[in-house]
Amino acid sequence: MPQWSNPPLIVYHGTDDISAGALMASAVRLASCNPRTDFGQGFYTTTRLHQAKQWANQKLLRSSGSQYAVVVAFTLDRDWLSALDTLASVRPIWDFWDLITDCRLGFPPHQRPAPRPLPYDVVYGPVTLWQQRLVIADCDQISFHTSRALPGMGRPKMTADAQLIPGNLFPYGDDPWIAYGGSHDAAGARPPNFHREAGPELNGRYSREFVLVH
Repeated sequence: MPQWSNPPLIVYHGTDDISAGALMASAVRLASCNPRTDFGQGFYTTTRLHQAKQWANQKLLRSSGSQYAVVVAFTLDRDWLSALDTLASVRPIWDFWDLITDCRLGFPPHQRPAPRPLPYDVVYGPVTLWQQRLVIADCDQISFHTSRALPGMGRPKMTADAQLIPGNLFPYGDDPWIAYGGSHDAAGARPPNFHREAGPELNGRYSREFVLVH
């Protein structure tokens, strides 16, 4: 029996509670994405849950008003994904670093000449340790750069505590997708993947409690 059935691809996005709330309430806003990233301004995901957790923790520690690191998951149809205009790098060969450097310096992403001057819809590649010419082993990133690429992503799914964001946007349930937030469960126990720390003063901000994902 064949093992491959062209299943959906699950990708993860690491963020904080405030941005996760915006994602659940409305579509991805490319204009709000950081332009000086590995593949240029876009919405970044990964197939590696561990990598998404790292991104979530990093964003939380940089933020001023967030309390929780959050990972959300998207289910992508592979046929839809294959129809997008795609740039892919399996490993970091010399022109991969040319692309990274241009994007990190703020040049228009992907520098495509006419008749296709627009960015690629989606870019696949390794995760870099900019400004070094190094990549992180066993990690990947899939970034979406155009309005054409966004509709097929659908809404993110997550499992999280009802207290993660005011308004019960994320009621606790048995949804299989991964996302982690704070507070105790109904029995009063903290799930083992939660880790609450007292945050030191960062960039002039006062200490606060925050929840990292593990």
